[in-house]
Amino acid sequence: MILVVGASGSLGGKIVRGLLERREVVRALVRPGRPHRPIERDGATVVVGDLRDRLSLDRACEGATAVVTTASASKTADDSIENIDVRGNENLIAAAEAAAVERFVFISTLNASAGSPVPVFRAKGMTEQRLRQSRLVHTILQPNAFMDVWFPMLVERPAFSGQPVTLVGESRRRHAFIAERDVAAFAVSSLIAAAARNATLPLGGPEAALALARSREREGGGAEEKASPSCPASSEVGTVEVGAGAGPTPYYAQGRAYLAGPYEGAPLSLAILTPAVAGPYDLGTVLVRTALHIDPETARVTATSDPIPHVLDGIPLDLRSVAVKLDRSLFTLNPTNCSPFSFDGEAITTLGQVAPLSDHFQVGECKRLRFQPHLSLRLTGGSARGAHPALRSVLTYPKGAYANIASASVALPHSEFLAQEHIRTVCTRVQFAAHACPKGSIYGHATATSPLVDYKVRGPIYLRSSSHPLPDLVLALRGPDSQPVEVDAVARIDSHHGGIRATFGSIPDLPVSKVVLSMPSGAKGLLVNSTNLCKGTHRASAHLTAQNAKFINLKPALRVKCRKKR
Repeated sequence: MILVVGASGSLGGKIVRGLLERREVVRALVRPGRPHRPIERDGATVVVGDLRDRLSLDRACEGATAVVTTASASKTADDSIENIDVRGNENLIAAAEAAAVERFVFISTLNASAGSPVPVFRAKGMTEQRLRQSRLVHTILQPNAFMDVWFPMLVERPAFSGQPVTLVGESRRRHAFIAERDVAAFAVSSLIAAAARNATLPLGGPEAALALARSREREGGGAEEKASPSCPASSEVGTVEVGAGAGPTPYYAQGRAYLAGPYEGAPLSLAILTPAVAGPYDLGTVLVRTALHIDPETARVTATSDPIPHVLDGIPLDLRSVAVKLDRSLFTLNPTNCSPFSFDGEAITTLGQVAPLSDHFQVGECKRLRFQPHLSLRLTGGSARGAHPALRSVLTYPKGAYANIASASVALPHSEFLAQEHIRTVCTRVQFAAHACPKGSIYGHATATSPLVDYKVRGPIYLRSSSHPLPDLVLALRGPDSQPVEVDAVARIDSHHGGIRATFGSIPDLPVSKVVLSMPSGAKGLLVNSTNLCKGTHRASAHLTAQNAKFINLKPALRVKCRKKR
């Protein structure tokens, strides 16, 4: 028998109905005077009690094998956070221990911490600590904001009443709301999932979907995954087919591959979910995460999977083949370089033996691609001789079938010298590799836009130690925390015909729409004017080479704001 505390609430009622659908025997604890007829009609046995009354909790826990609690303080004086969320939950945990309850599921909240300045977060965190110190086998669920509560309040009500919708901040932050029914599904699954034993599971966003998938790694979980996939369809990128079994006709199970967030130090990953269902046998869902490491200088992707199970519930799988097909429309993009390449890798056996893997890869007709980038340069903050202007460089690319840039060299005119006296600090290669460059080694910032992603990659511009006479210029571009992709564009700095030149010798074969480079003026500027910029036109010299070997020479003028003559 399973005791649900807070059963008369919206979430508690959904948990009761979810348990009844699984034909569990449910006892629902409700407070005196609270409505309970609906859950009673659904089939639950209702008992009256109060978290502040230990004796009523002892009676409610008697004979229970599991407890699920959603109870939280209301707005009345008697229902204070201290009375309900702290002391009341302490009473409930003590009663469950005394009754030798086998499982305890506590619905907490995301960001709960005993040291939080927010009273409800602090109270939930204290209950989590008390539960971890108890003898109970427990699961702590930490859901994010409930979509059912906050979305109507923030968006639906003002929108439908003709009022403006309020956006807090700059409206750039992504929120991972979660539906009550999904939290209820997690609570029900946590009672029987081995992976949920003594676990704390944050709910909301992609990790919540993966937590649901892990809860189905048990007998019967495969059918659940088939009927209702754990991950949203919007994240599906392909399919998987796994062949297993001895003899000439192995059994083939089909699954799905989903794009997921950071994993094992990689900015992206794949979550491959395969229901292990064969006829009447259901061994659950097999989840294999695959980390997608991206080389920051070449952009080459290395996919490293978790160990693939070879035994399920004591049954040897005798794995014969694994075929992953990434067939989502517009998910993959061909390179614009027609040189021969290869897919390389290795397969490792359960005994540690390694078999190398390789397959030829090459595309054709790259020469048909056009190459037409545009470069503009602007100097601000001082046009007189000896001034240190700020530099803003903008590289743009047209839409359509164009070859990507392979290398770029930009030489400034004789009007600009390198202000070596302003080179304060240089980041060493060791510091750069450890993401520990000192702030003094930052000499600007850069932003890049690519049609591959729906966000900008941005980051500082460092001077990094080099084997050349002058330090290298490095654009250390990063994606958001949800997809922390790293791209490092490295330029060698040298002198060319008496001017400064920056050469990006090897650029990844990636499409870009726009790249903006900004460097400050004044005491932090790396440029110094050798002449009055308002006298005459000063042009840079740029040579850009495409991935298909086409090239273009540009002569952009340095745009300067000069005072008009009276």
